[in-house]
Amino acid sequence: ERTLLTYIRTGLYFLVAGSTLGHLVESAFWNLMGTPLMAVSVVIIAFGFLRFYQIRKKIEATKKQIGQASIEFVRTVRGDEDDA
Repeated sequence: ERTLLTYIRTGLYFLVAGSTLGHLVESAFWNLMGTPLMAVSVVIIAFGFLRFYQIRKKIEATKKQIGQASIEFVRTVRGDEDDA
């Protein structure tokens, strides 16, 4: 899984490309493509944050499951009775 910083870096590359290529390359094509490239950069960064929060939520859920399982495992190994 890619990290948040990877999405931000890629989004910034698109932002830089969209904002500068129109000025560096004197053609109508790059003047028209600048705005869509900048829009794509915003979408990539937003998607990166969305994935970051989704993955973080899954990791937290896994930690809770592992934490409870390990407590139950230790109690079973020790031979402790259920403390209800």
